[in-house]
Amino acid sequence: MDVKRLCNLKVSKTGDLMTGNLILSADGGNDRLFGCTDLPHGNTFTCVFGDTLNRFHFSLTNPVTLESSHGLLVKSRGGDVCLMGNPSEIIIYKVIGMNSNSITNLPIPTLPHEAANKLYMDSNSRKILQGYVPASTIDG
Repeated sequence: MDVKRLCNLKVSKTGDLMTGNLILSADGGNDRLFGCTDLPHGNTFTCVFGDTLNRFHFSLTNPVTLESSHGLLVKSRGGDVCLMGNPSEIIIYKVIGMNSNSITNLPIPTLPHEAANKLYMDSNSRKILQGYVPASTIDG
């Protein structure tokens, strides 16, 4: 391909439109940077995927936002790890390692399969469903 044709295909200014695939080579042992490194305070940087409802969004002093109109599925080595998409729950497909940290702010359980905190368990009497409970004897 000649240099003139390559220059005509170059995207170099606001409003230029590129069609097709954008593939960055990592050959040569150099790191590659894709994004924005000079974002002024008050401005935002957004990378959209299909439409503005599916995007990475960033503004200074705020967390990076990943927004998706159909949820987000995290995979590792071909297997599902976490699904965020149902408005009322996050589904975890793997064991959670807490690294000696606590799970806090558990609500009072209302269904049999819900987790309960220690205070709830200590303050509610429990029935013994299995095992041997000796009969009490009165010495007299």
